[in-house]
Amino acid sequence: MTATTFKVGDKVEHDVRGKGEVTYGPYDSANNDGAYLVRFGRREWVSKAENLKPVAAFAVGDKAKMRGEAEPVEILAGPYTNEYRTWFTVKAAIGVTTAADSDLTPLPAPEPIKVGDKVRVLVDDADYAAVKAGDVFTVRRVDAHQIVTNGDSWNGSWHFAPKNVERVTEEPADTSVHNGVTYDLAAKYKDRDGDVWRFERVAGTVRGGMGGDGITRYSDPLSTVVRNYGPLRKI
Repeated sequence: MTATTFKVGDKVEHDVRGKGEVTYGPYDSANNDGAYLVRFGRREWVSKAENLKPVAAFAVGDKAKMRGEAEPVEILAGPYTNEYRTWFTVKAAIGVTTAADSDLTPLPAPEPIKVGDKVRVLVDDADYAAVKAGDVFTVRRVDAHQIVTNGDSWNGSWHFAPKNVERVTEEPADTSVHNGVTYDLAAKYKDRDGDVWRFERVAGTVRGGMGGDGITRYSDPLSTVVRNYGPLRKI
């Protein structure tokens, strides 16, 4: 059987020394044909190719960025290796296909959850009947093995395993600034007469509609509404 060929930087596993990284090779010597210099911890050792196997950069279920694909792909199977390359079976937008490891890039590690973040519960919690998947809470404390949030339990908080929550990523609000005042386009506003306005961005211009009026490119710009009906109060 032909031994696997490695290159400098490859992650490998030795059958005795464990996991390491190739730092030089391959090269032939009097005692080691097809040998590599491999760093294990702080030391480097000469290792025969036959004693090394590649360490997969991805595991089944991982998500990765695939060259040529806009959305992340999911690793379905692999790795498969021959003397030329390593590849995986992946699920992409185009369907199930194969991808060489050189065409896959790990997704950035998610930023750790911290105090003040909003988190969404991923599963119904058997310990807290009132907590359901999809509920959102604010993080009060982060410990090594749990995320503590606000809540209505006997001590005023809920405790979750980190794997059972995810950070809520909020899209930045669509706003418009006029005369130093920031207007939230997702909100409604009352004018000085008590009439309710809402606003939308139409062809690059923020325009307003009163009550249930539809907003079009002929509707009054925000500046006109403020001048004629302001001040506006967010409700």
